[in-house]
Amino acid sequence: MRVQNRKFVLLILILLNAACSNMNKVRIEKKVIDGKNILIKQIFDENNKLDEEYTMNMDSVFYGRYSKFYPDGKLQTTGFYTDAEKDSTWIYYFRNGNIREQQNWFIHNRFGEQKLYYENGVIRSFEFLNLSGGRLFLVNYDSTGQIVKWEGAPIYIAYNSSSLKAGDEFQMYCFVGGPEGVSFKVRVQENKEEVPNKISSKEYSMEEIHNLPYAKKVSLEKRYKEKGRYLVTIIVDYYNDKINRSDSSSIDLSID
Repeated sequence: MRVQNRKFVLLILILLNAACSNMNKVRIEKKVIDGKNILIKQIFDENNKLDEEYTMNMDSVFYGRYSKFYPDGKLQTTGFYTDAEKDSTWIYYFRNGNIREQQNWFIHNRFGEQKLYYENGVIRSFEFLNLSGGRLFLVNYDSTGQIVKWEGAPIYIAYNSSSLKAGDEFQMYCFVGGPEGVSFKVRVQENKEEVPNKISSKEYSMEEIHNLPYAKKVSLEKRYKEKGRYLVTIIVDYYNDKINRSDSSSIDLSID
């Protein structure tokens, strides 16, 4: 009977110890950053080494920096949350510290430039996604960084309307992908349907191209005073010692 009691007590102690151990694997600390109260949630592995770290708001919703670590303490993943949704740039690392993958997120979807790398740090693939996460463009590289596949066009256009009244402002934002190892230029051409031979063209300087985390952006804001139909074409010229090509996308604009 005493042996059974001792076994029972030993079992209870083991269970209590395991429960305490599990409780110690999560630590939540309140901090004040830029005048705002936040929570830092840390998760530890069975060896009491930091495995993950979240930033949360006071309602315990993921909001801010996220990090995940390899068992040896090296960074494995870093990213950002907004209202518990992935946002901004997420980077995944190999154990040797080189980047394995770079994702860009915008409004709860992957958007714009997405990159994969070989373990030696050489670019492996470059994708350009639309605002819904659909692929517009893909470039694959071999292990030396040479381009072996080029598919699609890395251009995404957003605009306020394709049908406006004379004098209203037309607003267009063009997001362009810049694959590694390739230079590019951006031009915008406009011509009126009634006067097809009269074409106005503007080439954007590098100072006029906004370098965003997920894309390169050019803007066109213009008021059309004359009624008619216009064709607005965005042209991106890509070039290096082996590539010389142009991709384009157009908007049919009606001014009443």
